[in-house]
Amino acid sequence: MRPIQDEEEGMEQGRTRIPRYRRERRQKRQNYSPLALKRKNGKVKCALKEMPMRITDLGLGYVSEEVIKFGYCAGSCEHKVKNYDVVVSNLRKWNHIADTSLQEAPCCRPVGYDGPVGFLDVNNQYQILRKISAKKCGCV
Repeated sequence: MRPIQDEEEGMEQGRTRIPRYRRERRQKRQNYSPLALKRKNGKVKCALKEMPMRITDLGLGYVSEEVIKFGYCAGSCEHKVKNYDVVVSNLRKWNHIADTSLQEAPCCRPVGYDGPVGFLDVNNQYQILRKISAKKCGCV
């Protein structure tokens, strides 16, 4: 590549390079393997996992041989200190908040659920379960 002669030419070259750079970054991001999603400290980022489960094995008291695709959240969440965290910490220290069950760090939790799951139990009764399987996970 030859040296840039003036400011206008430099701006023009910059415009032509930026879209290609963004496209390359997007392609690299899409090619990450599950192992590449690990953090530097070896912990896996918060993500949606899925597995087949029998309704009976969900532990909700229903007896059925039907199988569903069960989505759940697993992984770790990075803790970035926000102003809220500083205020809550100070309020605890000054005994303005007695509740010690407040979480210090965010947790990997469902932020969206699949639609209702309908199934027949062993008595041929139609049952519906709502908000049973995670659709999307996030750090909450």
